[in-house]
Amino acid sequence: MPSLDADTCYRQLISRDVTADGRFFVAVHTTGVYCRPICPARTPRREHCSFHATAAAAEHAGCRPCLRCRPELAPAQWPMRDSDSSLGRALALLSDGIMERGGVSALAKTVGLSTRQLSRLFQRELGVTPMAMWQTQRLLLAKQLLHDSRLPISDIALAAGYRSLRRFNEHFLSVHGHAPSRLRREGVAKQGLPLRLGYRGDYDWTAMLNFLRLRAWRGMESVEADCYRRAVCFDGGVGAIQISHLAARRALQIEWHGVSAAHLPTLLRNVRRLFDLDADLPTIEAHLRADPDLSPRLAARPGLRVPGAWSVFECGLRALLGQQITVTAARHLGEVLLDACALECSDLPWGLSRVLPAPAQIDASDLPGLRMPQARRLAILKWIQHQAEPAAIQQRGRSLQDSLQQLLSRPGIGDWSANYIALRGLREPDAFPASDIGLLRAMTSADQPRMAVATLRSRAEAWRPWRAYAAQHLWASDTVFARFNKEPTHVT
Repeated sequence: MPSLDADTCYRQLISRDVTADGRFFVAVHTTGVYCRPICPARTPRREHCSFHATAAAAEHAGCRPCLRCRPELAPAQWPMRDSDSSLGRALALLSDGIMERGGVSALAKTVGLSTRQLSRLFQRELGVTPMAMWQTQRLLLAKQLLHDSRLPISDIALAAGYRSLRRFNEHFLSVHGHAPSRLRREGVAKQGLPLRLGYRGDYDWTAMLNFLRLRAWRGMESVEADCYRRAVCFDGGVGAIQISHLAARRALQIEWHGVSAAHLPTLLRNVRRLFDLDADLPTIEAHLRADPDLSPRLAARPGLRVPGAWSVFECGLRALLGQQITVTAARHLGEVLLDACALECSDLPWGLSRVLPAPAQIDASDLPGLRMPQARRLAILKWIQHQAEPAAIQQRGRSLQDSLQQLLSRPGIGDWSANYIALRGLREPDAFPASDIGLLRAMTSADQPRMAVATLRSRAEAWRPWRAYAAQHLWASDTVFARFNKEPTHVT
């Protein structure tokens, strides 16, 4: 992550630059409060400010989060450019909840460093330890829930990962300067507003909804009234969520039903990945706009993001079901699969009634004879069995190359499917299915033969490390792809 230039940061603070939101936080040492650069409060004098790349670093400097601009609502800032570096992999794992499962030792082991090496890396690049980063994330989530929900404080403590209410109260008081109960009494949102998740840059909400609408599995998902709705399952318990767009606030709004407080962190992480909320889109678009083939496409579709998946498991199923067929046919196969194994729930809101269970809950012998080649059907069964294994819980955090090799070792998954799963399921910003017909067609002039795969792969080197976003713009500009409602497919 690049170092901060204090003079530049202060100019952005003076101008309330929205593009700087989430890139840094301003610690105001005369008040003991740290703010977002868009905070509407009176601008402090330059000598009273210090600038920090993370909220955790601002807290380490002795400041507490501002109650007016609410740092917990800032867009996430992860160094996606370094997604193959140790720091990038560690942050991906941190955002995936590895600290909740095994703490710093598990994080360091997965990244391939000692705990001391990992701590030095975080201190050098981010100014804080991994534990401090995690603790700040937990307390900022708790602060948001105190402001924007009517959950009991005991449930909020559980959502923030605290088993002891007393420990939660003590830690919150030591960092924020007041007890959680006081924040609840003085909170802005007295009516329990839904939670907001911020993003950076523009957002083509229509394109995202169109993508999800075409692929929605009946009874589990729907797109209505400019909202995305889906049933969700955590530890066998079924709930539902509704996502809408707040364009003026540069945020998505999430409402939930039947989801326990303990599962809220996982729920919010999944939503962020599904809707690509952590992308630094201004940086990505500036990089891709330098290419003359991509520049007009970006101008035509500002805010186009890479749709994700609810889980790697679900993404793999969709990729295998959708090989070489239309989106409509793939959606039908997904609904047939759901008919055989879905968890049914009659009391869900928004017309939802069923959900795809966890892979360990699916009995492969109960699945119907899906109308597809036997080899592909066997690959789906093997994918379900693989995803049910305990080791499959940790699938992010590897380098892109390692992730692709792991996927390629699975039956029925070739280069196209591996890159597609990496792109949507693992959220790899540089994944690129170069053999995809839509990409080849979009890069070929009308009076020329279709571009060769090797030529496209070489051409795409200039788009690194954001090839997934280049692919999304190429797909969007492929008129044949749009006309025939095709799932991206590969050259055999």
